[in-house]
Amino acid sequence: MATSNSELPLVNANKDRANATDPDLAAKEEEEVKQELAEYNAKDDAMHVDFNEDQWLSCIPGLSLTMATIIFAIIGAGIGVTIALVDTTKNLESMTTTSYMNYSEPYDASTDYTASGVMLNDVYKNANGTVWVDYQMMVTETTIYEDETETLSDEWAKLIAFPGNLWVSALKLLVLPLIILMMVVLPSRVDQIGFIGKRAVPLYLLTSSLAAIQGTLWGWIIQPGKVGSDPDLSPRSLSNDDVTELDAFLNVFYNAFPSNIVSAMANLTILGIIVFFLGIGILLRRPEVKEVERNAVLNFSRAILRCCMMAVVWIVWFTPIGMCSLVCIKIATTSNLVGLLGALGFYILTVLIGHGVHLFLVYPAIFFATTRGNGWKWFAKIYEAPLLAFATSSSAATLPRSLQVAKKAGVRPESYQFILPLGAAINMDGTALGFPIMIALIAQLNSIALDAGTVFVVMVLAVVVSVGTAPIPNAGMVYLTMLFAAAGMSEYAGDGLATLFVLDWFVDRIETAVNVTSDQFVAKIIDDISMEAQKKNSRVKCGVNVTSDQFVAKIIDDISMEAQKKNSRVKCGCCLTGPGQVDFQDAETQINNNDQKANEAEV
Repeated sequence: MATSNSELPLVNANKDRANATDPDLAAKEEEEVKQELAEYNAKDDAMHVDFNEDQWLSCIPGLSLTMATIIFAIIGAGIGVTIALVDTTKNLESMTTTSYMNYSEPYDASTDYTASGVMLNDVYKNANGTVWVDYQMMVTETTIYEDETETLSDEWAKLIAFPGNLWVSALKLLVLPLIILMMVVLPSRVDQIGFIGKRAVPLYLLTSSLAAIQGTLWGWIIQPGKVGSDPDLSPRSLSNDDVTELDAFLNVFYNAFPSNIVSAMANLTILGIIVFFLGIGILLRRPEVKEVERNAVLNFSRAILRCCMMAVVWIVWFTPIGMCSLVCIKIATTSNLVGLLGALGFYILTVLIGHGVHLFLVYPAIFFATTRGNGWKWFAKIYEAPLLAFATSSSAATLPRSLQVAKKAGVRPESYQFILPLGAAINMDGTALGFPIMIALIAQLNSIALDAGTVFVVMVLAVVVSVGTAPIPNAGMVYLTMLFAAAGMSEYAGDGLATLFVLDWFVDRIETAVNVTSDQFVAKIIDDISMEAQKKNSRVKCGVNVTSDQFVAKIIDDISMEAQKKNSRVKCGCCLTGPGQVDFQDAETQINNNDQKANEAEV
């Protein structure tokens, strides 16, 4: 997308001065900034997927994927509730038991001690001369009892769970290749986002990190899963060894730097995999790596990553069938259904508190700290975008409306045309906040005690994987299975997904609304910072704004100090040293040279 001169604040700020010194330099700067401010092109992003969920099956017109998933989940829940509430079949059964009784009595000639079922042990005389016989007699006892036959047999349970288990296995299959390729491509992906993006990404990481911290705190303070857990079961650790808090802390670093990367991939040690392949991605940017080699690795990784993202879309299309199976078997085999519903109620409460605090306290605080503006008033201007996001449950589907809302609210085109598409791709604050709460809920429901190190790892990974979550419904389930593995709870992934999906249609909408709100706040913050820099006619050098007048004053001050050191005289900003003389044009040339260096170092 072409960018007009009015949309190039950094060029216009010094245009007159640059044209006065070097017209070619001004043209070069203008072209560079045009490229940096070019609109974010999602099709160039390897993690972008073209996804239209409006039509699930062509043979059923008008049925979207989300609606199909909800309908199938309701059907599965209905079948599961029916199975759970049907009375078990009661039958009267008899059981015959055989035992031997010991007898000791005076000898009786009428008794046949050799008959079947009689075992003679001893014959003796007592002190009175009476003959006694010790023997064992076999006794048969028949017991009548009531037997209850389960409504759902083991065979039928396996058949019902089969589609859901197969779907979960497919999700797990993509976890390792996705995380490897994402980490290799991520550093170069950051390089491609340009000038404005490099200002926005740190802000995105800040908000996502704060969201993950909040989700972790609320998940373990409120502890929603305690409501539905079995009170007779004490929390159990997933490790057989006694792990102290220090060991848990040190294990975070041991897991981050495994001694064998192949073993780490086989055991799905997620933190070690991320550190290793992220390091590979960073080292690929080093000048020691030849460009042809770097491009070969990155192009190969992007190609495979595109294929994996397409595979994610295929798996997501089977979500209705998988969810019907998992929800049905979960409800049918749950003994404490009331407790489970209570836990889900507290889960919703936890989600609402966490996202409410993040939306109405954290964002306004960051907004005030960076722009000195009122965050609540800004939210009142852009509330239409998160409202639509709540209705559609998709950041990508909300993007056109988000662009209109930002324009109406007064954000400049060069800011919102780049920030909002970029945010729809990588900014997932709601997801980063929700993931730790989900893991905490499933761990608490199953009475699993997670040590502090594991909780910290889950919190960090929630930020990392939220960057890679595709902006389409239900795509986060792929990464949720990875978090189950990172927490050592892979065997609970199926039950966990079934439990969470009961309310995922609502929770996902809340998370999407928070994601879109975050994009609007970031767009306004970056726009205000750029406008402030333009008003001050400033340059950004080494992270510090230096105005042109201050810059010239600094140069002349340096000249004066140098002249004094050499016992020289300074006249009108020019150094006159002894017999030699530096005229005014030399000083002006030095100023222009420094100006040129500053322009080249512009951020």
